[in-house]
Amino acid sequence: MRRNCYAGFTLLEILVVLILIGLFSLISIPAFFNKIKSSKLKATGEGIAQSLKLAKSYAITKREICRVDFDLINGAWGIYNGELRDKWLKLPNNIRIKEVTEGFDPAIFRADGTIKQAGHLVLENIRDLSTKKVIVNSLGRVRIE
Repeated sequence: MRRNCYAGFTLLEILVVLILIGLFSLISIPAFFNKIKSSKLKATGEGIAQSLKLAKSYAITKREICRVDFDLINGAWGIYNGELRDKWLKLPNNIRIKEVTEGFDPAIFRADGTIKQAGHLVLENIRDLSTKKVIVNSLGRVRIE
């Protein structure tokens, strides 16, 4: 007796696999784009925090006042030590400075590394209204929430 043995997949099996791949893609693509949006906000917060830490470090090293200015209208910030040391750094599209503590703009670091006025600023993603807060305490320590 002869046996007919065919190896392979049926058309139905291939269609089921393609449908499953399509469903997984529909679920994962929005999550991927949300991750990109939140990472842009996080990176901006970290950039501002690094600028604040750099200003503190500069103030301690040079034993003179150094400050970080925030341009709320144009969406930028810069380090200032008698002259604008670095170029103004622009906020990415869709990110804005929502709130700054009164007296914190500019953030002025003294020669001992303490800050003149402790405070915070809140960054907001305009599209999904998510926020990040950059906080500087009275000792000049910077953290992000």
